[in-house]
Amino acid sequence: MLVICQLLSRNSLGVIKARASEGRQCLEMWKSSYLEVRKKIEQSGRDTRWEFDQKKLFERSNYIAQVCSDIYDVAQVCNTVDSRYNELALR
Repeated sequence: MLVICQLLSRNSLGVIKARASEGRQCLEMWKSSYLEVRKKIEQSGRDTRWEFDQKKLFERSNYIAQVCSDIYDVAQVCNTVDSRYNELALR
């Protein structure tokens, strides 16, 4: 949570959106890579099947990916509000 507060307080909206998007993509890639490698191993039949509890394996990373998505959405709304405010201020 501290990292999120530091990210929000020390960076521009563009940086916040970029980092939130990168974080979400990284976590989603981790899950898809794991599932892809597991599928290849199972299809090859040469190694033993991976038997990990997927809920335990992905529960936290799925949660953080959703938090990253939410942060991105909040930054987008702030950016929109800021743009509209600046438009009104220039009138």
